[in-house]
Amino acid sequence: MVIYLKNVSIWKENILNNNYPTLNKNKNVDVLIIGGGITGISTLYHLNKSNLNIMLVEQNKIGCGTTLNSTGKLTIMQNDLIDKIRKSFNDEIALKYIKSQEYAINQISKVIETEKIDCNLTKTPAIIYTSKKDEINKIRNLAFFFLKNKLKIENIKLPNSKIAIQNNDSYLINPIKFINGMLKKIKAPIFENTSIIKIEKKINFYLCHTKNNIIKAKKVVLASHYPFFLIPSIFPLKCSLEKSYLMAFKKSIKPISLISYSVPFISIRTYNNYLIYLSQTHFINKSTCDYDNFKNLKKQVKEQPDYLWSNIDLITNDGLPYIGKLKENLLIGTGYNTW
Repeated sequence: MVIYLKNVSIWKENILNNNYPTLNKNKNVDVLIIGGGITGISTLYHLNKSNLNIMLVEQNKIGCGTTLNSTGKLTIMQNDLIDKIRKSFNDEIALKYIKSQEYAINQISKVIETEKIDCNLTKTPAIIYTSKKDEINKIRNLAFFFLKNKLKIENIKLPNSKIAIQNNDSYLINPIKFINGMLKKIKAPIFENTSIIKIEKKINFYLCHTKNNIIKAKKVVLASHYPFFLIPSIFPLKCSLEKSYLMAFKKSIKPISLISYSVPFISIRTYNNYLIYLSQTHFINKSTCDYDNFKNLKKQVKEQPDYLWSNIDLITNDGLPYIGKLKENLLIGTGYNTW
């Protein structure tokens, strides 16, 4: 069996052809956003109509990081993550997290409707399931938690599963088309191939260094996937990197979105006439071969892929994403635990 490691995401064809320039001189701004994925572009979009002097820098090409390699699901049905948060904190914190996810989904839907963005937004029931006997009670307990807090959930029958629960207020999108739609409404300067290598805190501002230039900013938003330049000796201790392997092949079935409860995760969704299948999830600190994982993925699905790629996600130790204020006028948004 021959495996060609194309590493091409199904969203790749929707990447904008126009290129943004590379920063080539010093800048002075009110707000600097570091990272050009959904978090960074969304932040820029929502600040776009303010009177602030805003700028965004991306170390590679806009949207070509985790956003490009994601599955594009919008749902509160997030495998065992809710239970991880319940265990790390309590039910109240877990409920607040779910409410934040519902708020985010509503915000994205509102932007799509307001700006008339064609990003294949599709309302699709989302399912958590297990084929493991020892996880039946875990999913039952999770369903009880949802119902107790008046979150819409129902039991369904799913072939080859022991138990499955479903939420009907979930969506699927094309994440690159979503970014493209916001970019059309943004007038603030954007720079690609511009990497921040150091941030210095001064009394009333930050100095953000690239290789050749300095950006002076009153406020900084860290929207990059893995801000290694921030606290290189501490940040890795609070999180880990998880790698997954994905393929897309032609399959004409009704829209579906499902994920298994625990590692190794299996995540499935539809897109137009394709089915996107994710599996072979593992932490990067484990010795594993990409070739073997792609080979096992293809053997598991038994289909010839039209697209074959991998993704790396930042996983936090307690299940909560890193969102908020790190220091005065220094904000962060990362560590979404694949969501």
